[in-house]
Amino acid sequence: MLSSSDLAPAPREPISDVDDYVALRYLEYLADLAPSNTRVLERSLFVFSVCYYLEFKFKELRAERVNFSMACFSAIGSDTPIFTMRGRLRDYNIAIPLALVVATIRYRQSLGLSPIPSVHEDDPIFTEGQVDKLMSRLPRMPGLGRSASKLLDRAISFRVAKIVEPSTFRISRSESARQYRLSWERKQILNGLGINRSEESLDTKSAYNTQERPSPLCGLSHNKVITLSEHQSLVYAATNFSKSRSELVLVYLGALRLYGALSADRLKLVAFEKLLLWSIYVKNKSFRSLTVLDAREFYEFCLSPPMSWTQNSSQRRFAFGEGEVVPNPNWTPFLKITELDNDMCLRAGRIIDWCENVYNSLIALEIVRINIFLNILN
Repeated sequence: MLSSSDLAPAPREPISDVDDYVALRYLEYLADLAPSNTRVLERSLFVFSVCYYLEFKFKELRAERVNFSMACFSAIGSDTPIFTMRGRLRDYNIAIPLALVVATIRYRQSLGLSPIPSVHEDDPIFTEGQVDKLMSRLPRMPGLGRSASKLLDRAISFRVAKIVEPSTFRISRSESARQYRLSWERKQILNGLGINRSEESLDTKSAYNTQERPSPLCGLSHNKVITLSEHQSLVYAATNFSKSRSELVLVYLGALRLYGALSADRLKLVAFEKLLLWSIYVKNKSFRSLTVLDAREFYEFCLSPPMSWTQNSSQRRFAFGEGEVVPNPNWTPFLKITELDNDMCLRAGRIIDWCENVYNSLIALEIVRINIFLNILN
């Protein structure tokens, strides 16, 4: 015979920092899932992010639906974005973290809107019908063990209560590195989306896209960088560049050879090559005389390189003959990325990050005096 204790519900699992951690993992799951199904999943990511980062439960969002508009997201494009709303339950004035800024921009882009909200967008973001379905339509993450709405409720309860208790849960070194990488990627996406790359921002779009196609400054073989010898450099600079450029190219080939002897890091060397080519073909001055403003301009160039500098597939850089090095006229410094703003932002951020590392080495070698890339990504 069953006793009353057999019929009693199982005790509720205590709320802890594990809930907060799993909620962050769920946000990452949504962020990776969303691009495959645009609007509905982007809306899920946006709603979950709003509730999690602004620390109010969904029932509070439902109660404030009429007041919850894009106009509440102030100064999204600045360093100090703020969520401000005069609500029925309370007034809100909450700093918006970077992850929520990115989720907001993504959701707006899925709707075909500009990345930055306007103060005039004061209509409710969601209709009453949409609000009723938002929580029930949150995707279930494999292995989660509970609904996403219950997870959100537990995570917010933990964050609001600021529970402090011993926990056996510890984040591993690899997980910490993964979270750092994701945070870095979100920041680069936000940085890149904040740059005005419209056609009007370029002097003439056609002239920009038909700039002279550069010649490579180093080779690649099985992902290993091959720098030219002194003799090869002399012949290569003299036969493939104009007199006005050949002297500068010769110096650059020497700089790549010197840095290549110190570091075999292919990604850093190729990023450095892009900078050198840009300084030759676009700025027409030595990389030693580049300024912080030039570094910023190079970053914007990498966000949207001209069509003449891009190619759909990777190409062989050189043809090697008997003591002769001939550049492939079809080679370009960049691979073409089509309509993927996030990928373009990440690529540009990585190039700048690698150039910053190269400059640290050049400072140690007393080739340059300052690191012009130091705060470009901050």
